[in-house]
Amino acid sequence: SYSFPIEHSCLYIEKDDSMVKETNDPYNLLIYGAPGTGKSRYIDDKLNCISEYYEIRVKPEDDLPQDEIKNIQDNIDKAATFMRKFVNRVTFYEDYSYENFVGCYKPAPSEEDERVIVYKFIETYTNAKNDPENNYFLVIEELNRAKAASVFGDMFQLLDRKNGVSEYAITPEPALRKYLEEHIDGDAEKTTMKLPNNMYIWATMNSADQGVFSLDSAFKRRWSFLYKDIDAPKQSGVQKICLIKKIENGTPIIGEVRIDDFRRKINDVILASGRDEDRCIGPWFFTDDELQKVSEYTRSVKFDEDEKGHWIRKEIENPLVDKLFAYLRQDVFRMDSDVIFKDDEGKCNMSTIRKMVADNKPISEILRIDLEEELWSEP
Repeated sequence: SYSFPIEHSCLYIEKDDSMVKETNDPYNLLIYGAPGTGKSRYIDDKLNCISEYYEIRVKPEDDLPQDEIKNIQDNIDKAATFMRKFVNRVTFYEDYSYENFVGCYKPAPSEEDERVIVYKFIETYTNAKNDPENNYFLVIEELNRAKAASVFGDMFQLLDRKNGVSEYAITPEPALRKYLEEHIDGDAEKTTMKLPNNMYIWATMNSADQGVFSLDSAFKRRWSFLYKDIDAPKQSGVQKICLIKKIENGTPIIGEVRIDDFRRKINDVILASGRDEDRCIGPWFFTDDELQKVSEYTRSVKFDEDEKGHWIRKEIENPLVDKLFAYLRQDVFRMDSDVIFKDDEGKCNMSTIRKMVADNKPISEILRIDLEEELWSEP
């Protein structure tokens, strides 16, 4: 049996060498929540579960038998094959359109005056129709960054499903019908369209993003919703970051704090200010690489004995400022930044915030949060 970092509802079925897997998940699933709550990761874990792939982290110092190394590589290869064959992924953006999603026609690169269809949605549809023994997945990232109902167009009608099959058929336009006749095998229905029960549409949405489009009630009614909670703990990867804890006799003292404790203190301020929960910081707001860079930046501080005689640090990337503080200053507290940031000069802009960090201000002198002594540990 395999263990996964989050809950899954997969029913495994062995069928020769087929990669078919049944799942009890909704056919139209929309996952939403605050930034960094792991929406895309949730979908990836679901797909990995369905493909029977699980991640195995191998350290360079691990001395593994060759057969175990081969087994790990086989799992990785299997997952990659599954993703290529059964998963079609697309990201919506402001100008994304029906033509990008369903299909459009362009001149063919030949001497004949032919036109060919370009598709995303239709590719998944035809694959599922041609291979009813396997499940196919269309994954849509950032669903509400485009006008979703317009992007779906007449395919919107197909989202009403019963036992996975569209309740109402649509008649495709002549050009699309011709394409389906050419690309769907056998005796399957080609003059009308209904989503088959082996085609899943899973999407993510972050309503905290600026400049997104709202989803109308008729569109939302056709989806199952799953909320990713801001209070869910970070269950794997880097768990702690190094920050300047205090100044002692002029020397910056570095401490280590759990990322969950740190972000929850920030979330307390966000919620206390009356803002919605979807503005809060989720456990996956930072990648593990970014968390390591935050600690690397903090640990890079050193005393310059040769020239200036004060504490300096390397000119390196610091996601704490460029990602988190920028999000808090420019998105969450755009009009009242002093609610979360401390600034004696009353100029709480990004330049001031960057200077406070570069000058080795303790985190308690930058943010209005209370990281109690018991939350700190030695780095």
